Amino acid sequence: MRTLYIVCTLCVAVLALFFEENLLPVGFLDLTAEIRYVFDLLCVAMTLTGVFIALRLFKSKAIQEQLNSEDTGKAFEAYRKWNSLRISIIFFPIFWNLLIYYGVGFSQTAMFCLLITIIGALFCWAKSKP
Repeated sequence: MRTLYIVCTLCVAVLALFFEENLLPVGFLDLTAEIRYVFDLLCVAMTLTGVFIALRLFKSKAIQEQLNSEDTGKAFEAYRKWNSLRISIIFFPIFWNLLIYYGVGFSQTAMFCLLITIIGALFCWAKSKP
């Protein structure tokens, strides 16, 4: 479970490193002002919804019932399934914001959304036991 988290984190770090070292082009998206505004709104919307859903996912009653199952095997499988979904939900906006940040040429909106999402991802570290 932690492996997926670490792999996603390393992918984000390597992608950012490639952009910073000019191995990948910066400013590869040539956008009009209207489309750039839409992309900024998408960054904000995906950040807010992604962080909210990822951090509140285990509070759902249906998921809580699966995680608190009497059978520890079923509870562990449910935890693996839902935690994988949670990591996917939190890292998709991170990748999106990173690509928009470098693609537009250092967009401040995408940068702040990226920082917010990374801070939210810190709270998605998998526990050793469900």
